[in-house]
Amino acid sequence: MSWWDAQSYCRKHHTDLPSIRNLEENSLVYQIHNLQAWKWIGLHRNLRSTWSDGSNSSYRNWKDNIPPTRPAWTENNCTLALSNYGWQWADKQCNSKFNFLCNGVRVKQSFRIKLSSADIDPNDPEWSEAILKQLHGKLKEKMVNNDFNLTWTKAPDGEIFHNTRKDEKQQHP
Repeated sequence: MSWWDAQSYCRKHHTDLPSIRNLEENSLVYQIHNLQAWKWIGLHRNLRSTWSDGSNSSYRNWKDNIPPTRPAWTENNCTLALSNYGWQWADKQCNSKFNFLCNGVRVKQSFRIKLSSADIDPNDPEWSEAILKQLHGKLKEKMVNNDFNLTWTKAPDGEIFHNTRKDEKQQHP
């Protein structure tokens, strides 16, 4: 796909074209996608170099450590990771068709938990943080992918937990 089509695809189905902020992330691209193909990444050179997802990073990995000398307004202003050059980068025309990479899929899951102890106030910041830490630890033990965030969702009244009775409908998700 062209860089623009690849960006649209990534935004629709995943998150965005990848921003590579350091050598580790560049190496990860190589380890995960070591097929012999050039791939679009999220760097676009317009008046200044910017990442597709809006993130900031001064890390660059230009082929032969030489940044493109073409003016940024030329047609060669989208960036490829080059498999045959250790995933170093080069500028190509944005309308050229190449394979591409997308950042991983974002999955947001919500869980509802029920506490049965009346001895604590789970909305007390110390207790809610302790419960969250314990949940995080248990999930981390059970999950293969340890790359996740766990947060509380607060109801409009600012509370995390609400008292409910079995015979009452729960009013807060």
